[in-house]
Amino acid sequence: MWGTSFRISDHINSASASVIVVTGKVSVSKKIVGKNDVKTADEVFLLPKESIVFKKKKDALYKNKQTDMSSLTIWNHVDLSFNDKKLSEIVQVLSSEFKATIKVKDEELNKVVMNADLTDLNLPDVLEVLKTSLNLEYHINDDTIVLTKRINQITNK
Repeated sequence: MWGTSFRISDHINSASASVIVVTGKVSVSKKIVGKNDVKTADEVFLLPKESIVFKKKKDALYKNKQTDMSSLTIWNHVDLSFNDKKLSEIVQVLSSEFKATIKVKDEELNKVVMNADLTDLNLPDVLEVLKTSLNLEYHINDDTIVLTKRINQITNK
């Protein structure tokens, strides 16, 4: 699947499971397990901004044509470019653009200046670029992304 991004939510103790499509096209179906084979039933195709919920007790799929995508903004592709900007400034723009809480744990890291072309990237891609370019780590704690210096990082003086 190229160009397809979606979110699946399914937990053991949950009464339902869901799929939300951000980009591309996704097929969803129920599996029916028989004695000798596995068949699919009720195949539904989802396009961007569509979702489907599977109600386990009712054994039924419910399709939504318009889905609230606000929780999925991290998957939006943006076109951003930074020239001689401090990481603290870049983080402010990223937080606003992706509607995410991003914090830099180390003040020294906040002052690092960089140039970056983040054209057509989503937030997970941007985090990987920052990780590689600045030799840092990131952790997701609840709804907050925290950037930190890599533990084994050697500082130049």
